[in-house]
Amino acid sequence: MEYYKIILAVLIASIFLNLFIFLRLISEKFFKVRLNLPAQLATTPEVNFSKVVNLIAKAEIVEVILPVFFYSLTAPFLPFSGVKSGIFFAILIFSLGALPQFVWFEESFKLPANYLMHTLLWQLLKAIFIFGTFGLILSS
Repeated sequence: MEYYKIILAVLIASIFLNLFIFLRLISEKFFKVRLNLPAQLATTPEVNFSKVVNLIAKAEIVEVILPVFFYSLTAPFLPFSGVKSGIFFAILIFSLGALPQFVWFEESFKLPANYLMHTLLWQLLKAIFIFGTFGLILSS
């Protein structure tokens, strides 16, 4: 595997990640998703520079850097390549990782359905775009 492709995939996926974080926050305010969220679960709206940097750093490591290495190691074993393999990985990771977690959260914490569906939709879209980028760049 050529390292410049991995670095390019990380950079482009990072752009998608930050774009989707921004769009998710805008859509939360537009659709008033956090309106029915219990006060104990809602975070305070105070934003400072260190909180933003911390959020971005955690998201970059967990949602871009680690997955690109996992994808680059396992993608050669898939029967298809390109964007198809990226989307396959995204749906697989989503259905094995995020979906069961949110089903358990919904049962345990009685989260409002609009918050749950909004979060699941944005998690799936983010995963599809990030892993689709990996598939497109790393297969060429």
